[in-house]
Amino acid sequence: MISDELIQKIKDENDIASVIEESGVRLKKSGKYLTGLCPFHKEKTPSFTVTPEKGIYKCFGCGEAGNVIVYVMKTKNLPFVEAVKYLGERANIEIDEGNKESKKKKEFKDKLLKINKDSARIFFNNLKTSKKAQDYFKNRELNIATIKKFGLGYAEDSWHSLMNNLRRKGYRLEDLIALGLVIKSEKSTYDRFRNRVIFPVFDYRGNVIGFGGRVLDDSKPKYLNSPESLIFKKGDNLYGLNFAIKSGLKKSIIIVEGYMDVITLHEHNITNVVASLGTALTVNQGKLLKKFVDTVIICYDADAAGKSATERGFKVLQDMGIKIKILRIPDGKDPDEFVKKNGRDKFIDLVEKSMSLNEYKLELIKEKYDLNESEDVRHFIEESLKEICIDLSSLERDEFIHNISEITKVREEFIIDTLRKMENFKGNYEKVNNSGYIGQNIHLEKSSLRIERILLKLSLKNIENYKLILQHNDEENLYSRETAPLFEKIKELYNSGKVDITKDIEAKCNDEGTLKTLIKVREEPIITDGYEDDKLIFDCIRRLKKFKLEEEIEFLNEEIKEKEKLGSVNETITLLKKMKEKQKQYKEL
Repeated sequence: MISDELIQKIKDENDIASVIEESGVRLKKSGKYLTGLCPFHKEKTPSFTVTPEKGIYKCFGCGEAGNVIVYVMKTKNLPFVEAVKYLGERANIEIDEGNKESKKKKEFKDKLLKINKDSARIFFNNLKTSKKAQDYFKNRELNIATIKKFGLGYAEDSWHSLMNNLRRKGYRLEDLIALGLVIKSEKSTYDRFRNRVIFPVFDYRGNVIGFGGRVLDDSKPKYLNSPESLIFKKGDNLYGLNFAIKSGLKKSIIIVEGYMDVITLHEHNITNVVASLGTALTVNQGKLLKKFVDTVIICYDADAAGKSATERGFKVLQDMGIKIKILRIPDGKDPDEFVKKNGRDKFIDLVEKSMSLNEYKLELIKEKYDLNESEDVRHFIEESLKEICIDLSSLERDEFIHNISEITKVREEFIIDTLRKMENFKGNYEKVNNSGYIGQNIHLEKSSLRIERILLKLSLKNIENYKLILQHNDEENLYSRETAPLFEKIKELYNSGKVDITKDIEAKCNDEGTLKTLIKVREEPIITDGYEDDKLIFDCIRRLKKFKLEEEIEFLNEEIKEKEKLGSVNETITLLKKMKEKQKQYKEL
């Protein structure tokens, strides 16, 4: 059985938008949502909506809804466990079901981690006897304590030094090759890292998962990294996160480009810093950050590559609901250079003055135009309003418009007038495009289903609500065929002795239909109008009873018509009595 915690981890590590796009659905950003053509029914106008922050999708055309597991179950026709395994493999998450195969895989993974740990010790010891490697770190102004803290080392100028060292410890050559510590060619087998200073790469738990090596001369490539392996996925890890956590990570973190940026900032007692391992920030790295902080301060280099990485990074983080700030270092310097020249306090000043995401976007737009030219001013205002202002709150808009006015020396009234014209155009466009779905029916459902979902939501909230609803369910059988299976799952969990089932319910729903119902239940809004839960429950039950009585009365009415046509007088009288009784019950509610 796959644990609830592992199922949650697999969901967290699989970005729902990426999974959906991989299946061929093109998604377009619309505010905090993504929209596209539904993969479950034919349509010309997009009614399929994805909410990345919540990890769910819903189609307003056909009613399909679910999370990333339901999507895989539906599109790949897989049962629950197989869908979880598929997503686990996609995210490189090992699923331990207690069988021999998974146990063997874990043992192999542990062995690879031990090889890396021993390799890091060998590199560290090599540094003690290499003056040129020691001089490199001295020239970078690193002290002994920092070198020890980060486990910095040196790979000897030898083709077989590390390999021979590890073989003497009893490790198999195949495992060294699997980790990329050793390279096997047609003619020979040799060390990957030679005559380089070494930066061990740790995961956030502190395991050595790979290495980075920098040359001590003008050789190419300047930096050489471990290849990806069973234990090392570059896009899933952040350099220095383990040290940031150990130092007492608070609500924000600075993300930089290189190893030395992280290490030098730590040396200057700036410890809430990580590096993205030479890659632009990935979705999985964004998810990792979200586990530990609310705010990410992006501090990449000021060159074209750095700007591009910054833009990709904030797009990843924005979709996750993380607050983003941009730190731009003067004169195009990197953090390592700046803090060594200007000191800790000056760098902290830069951090405190970091730009908001909208300020940064405005700066990028501004760089495109010559604001001494009236035509460029007009284009700057229009692009700024289009790209940034339309999605802001009214308070943020006022401030933003004031900023544009300050930059351009154009009156605020003119900017507001330009915005109104743009919004009118946008409003008319949306009115035309949302006037109705062409060639399809909007998914409609009975109001009673919504009430059933509200009761289920209240049952999930706490055991007191559940017991009250259970009492009436036993008497009335409140739930329909669509919602009853989920209520049974809720009942099983509460009967097992659990008091809070909010974290366990999803793992219990191991079929597509129940999972889909659960997603709809979680998304169902509850308007309390100031009622306590018990009053809300009684009101929902009363309304459900009315709906059921309405259906019964309608059914009896149809039966009476049929019996009258057949001339069945006695049966008609019996049915009329039943209907009057139902009508009386209805009036009393």
